[in-house]
Order: sequence, then structure tokens, then C-alpha cells
Amino acid sequence: ANEAGIALSRLVDGAVATLHGFAQPPGRRAMLMLAGDWPGGPFDDARTPIGGIFETDRDRLQPLVDTANRLGYTLYVSDLVGRGTLTASSVSSATGGRAVPRAALVDVLPTLVDDVRSFYWLGLSTDALDDVADASRQAIAVAMANPELRIRHRADVRSRADARDRTRMRVVSRLLFGGPREISAADAPGAGAALRLDLQAGQRASRSRMMLPMTAHVGGALLTGLPATEGVEAVGWLWLAALAEDGTLTTAEPGRVRVVAANGAELAAAALSSARTLDLPRQAHRLIVALHDPASDRLVSRIVEVTEVP
Repeated sequence: ANEAGIALSRLVDGAVATLHGFAQPPGRRAMLMLAGDWPGGPFDDARTPIGGIFETDRDRLQPLVDTANRLGYTLYVSDLVGRGTLTASSVSSATGGRAVPRAALVDVLPTLVDDVRSFYWLGLSTDALDDVADASRQAIAVAMANPELRIRHRADVRSRADARDRTRMRVVSRLLFGGPREISAADAPGAGAALRLDLQAGQRASRSRMMLPMTAHVGGALLTGLPATEGVEAVGWLWLAALAEDGTLTTAEPGRVRVVAANGAELAAAALSSARTLDLPRQAHRLIVALHDPASDRLVSRIVEVTEVP
């Protein structure tokens, strides 16, 4: 069950990255999920695990629910085996969708097209919640003036639209799928020397783990300078993620890089470095280093293959 749960978590990571990788189409967005099995245990209506303290499949699917709600997707989940009906219903309803019975899959596409044909967009700003410490998730309630009408809507919203989580998904998407093609350090002229990752020899930490030290080098030309009292100031976030041979995904907390320069030319000539050590499985890895420039929302990245295992 634990291995199946880990596999589900990896599939969720891939599905989340796929949603971020799609070009955002106008209008209603829907995603049909076909589930072959549910590895987790049962839970009640409040999503509290029943029969012990463990992570249910519903918990593992929460990142997908959050991403669908942020990007405006409605999920329609079909439980093909019949063991996770509550999970399918909970995930679907949290995004304004509904579970699809197995018997209805024969004509499911026309049914979904008809279901998403009638909808309203309701905009919500979370700016007022950003300074509240415990406002990371706020419930949504929509009431109809006409009691004869029934509606479905999203269950909650996360404040600040989680810009950090969105960037993380962009990094993971590029690591898994190589896209979307924005600006890559491997492609952009002259950017190769501006974003570089130097790997040191890995150290065996245990039978199954290793410590991999590395240093990321960043050129100031990749950052957008904004006027400041001392000239121009540029701030960026450096991301690292690694994908092991067996599919295990490791992401590190982003590190902040800041440059203060007298002018734009001095900023472009600046060079920064950041040393990090990742705790990874003792396997070959595909490693990505990415620099996010919040001012322009540009993500510059480079992928490195790690083949030597200590």
C-alpha cells in the first residue's frame, strides 16, 4: 500500500505539472480522471482518516485539487474499480465537478460537454488575506436566490494564489516534460555562462541515500533591475529539483538572490553564486537549476545529468 501511495503521489506531481504546462485556454476548462485503484485508507466527510494516523489518497490528491482551483479547471473523476467512490466524489466536488460512474463512461464526453456548457465566472481577489497568518486556505460559499436552482462551485481558495507553488510547478514541469518553452539557459544566446551549475563529488550518506554538493552561478543580466535608493535592485529566486531513475522527485526550498548596483550596466556585469547540498536517493538523477525573476516572471533553467553515484 505504501508503494502504491508513493506511486499515486508521483502521478499527482505529473498531473499538476501537466496542468501548468498547458497553454491557458479561454472559457471553461475541464479534466477527466480515470482511476484504476486507490491505495489509501478510508476517511470521513471532514477528510479525517479512519482507523489510524496515515495519509489517505484524498490527502495525496490535494495538490491536484489546489492547482485545478487556481488555474480554473473542473475535475471529473471516475473510479473504475469501485473502491474509491468517496475519493472520486470528494475530489470532483472540491473543484465544482462531479464523479462519473463507470457505467456512464461509454458516452462520457458528450455528457461532460453538456455539463460545462452553462457556467458563470466569479472573480475573487485574495489581497486582503495576504497579511493574515492563517489565511492560506479560505472556504467559498455561494448561495442562490432562487431555491429551485442548484449549483456546484469550488470548495476553497488559497490566498496570494501561491506564487511560490506556481513557480515550483513550472520548474517541475520543465524537469519532467522539457516545457513549456519560455527561455532556457541552454538555448538563449549568451545565457549559458549566466546560469551554470557546478557539481562536486557526491558523498554516500547511507545504503540508499547520498549527499550531493553543488554551486549555482547566476549572472545579473538574468534579473530585472528596479529603481532603488542605492541605484537599481534586482531580486530573484533560485530553484533546484532532481528526478531519480525510479521516478522519485526531490525539490529544494528556493534560495533568494539579491543584487544592488549603481546602474543597469553594473547589474548586467554582476555575478553571484550559491552553494547547496541535496539529500538524494543513491541513483542517477536528472537535475534542474532554475532562476525565477519575479519582476518579469521569467524562468531561466538548465538541466544537468548526474550519472556518478557514490
